[in-house]
Amino acid sequence: MKGEFICKANRITETHPLASQMGDIKDIEDYKQKIEIFVTKSGAENVADIAKSRAEKCIW
Repeated sequence: MKGEFICKANRITETHPLASQMGDIKDIEDYKQKIEIFVTKSGAENVADIAKSRAEKCIW
């Protein structure tokens, strides 16, 4: 096991939220993929469910 890689890490770039509206096609596709990954990892049905659950936890 000495000198062998145990896993592979992919570099994650940050994407500005306005990229979906003001970016080029590459930015838009990158933004959509990141949203899909976020929703999948959270176990929610969609982004609205995530926003609702986070809003319920806020103390105003």
